[in-house]
Amino acid sequence: MSPRAIALSMSLAAVACFPDSGKSISPQARKDAQKVWKERCSTCHGLSGHGDGPQARYLEVKPRRLSDRAWKESVTDEHLRKVIVEGGPSVGLNLAMAPNPDLGSRPEVLEALIAHVRRL
Repeated sequence: MSPRAIALSMSLAAVACFPDSGKSISPQARKDAQKVWKERCSTCHGLSGHGDGPQARYLEVKPRRLSDRAWKESVTDEHLRKVIVEGGPSVGLNLAMAPNPDLGSRPEVLEALIAHVRRL
C-alpha cells in the first residue's frame, strides 16, 4: 500500500472513530465548551492538550496528554463523559482530575467538550 493510501485510510478511520459533524452541537454550546476548556481543563491539560498546563508541574501524577492519538482511539465517548462529569476516581484515575457535575445537566456543552478533546 502506498504512503498516500495509508494516510487516506488513517484519515477515514479517524473520521469514523471521532465523528463530529457539528450538526447537533450549537455554536453557543461550542462557545461554552471552549470557556470550560480554558477555565478548567487547560490549567492542567494545557491549551493544546499536551498535559503541560501551568498547574501540571505541581501535580504528583501528571495530567493525561489528551492530544495522544493512540489514547483517544482507546477510549469511548462514554468514558470521557464519566471522567469529565464524575472525576478521575470514578474510573480509577487520580483524585486531581476533579469532577464537573454541572456539565451533567448541560449535555450539549459536554458533547462539545468531548468533540474538542477528540480534535486535539
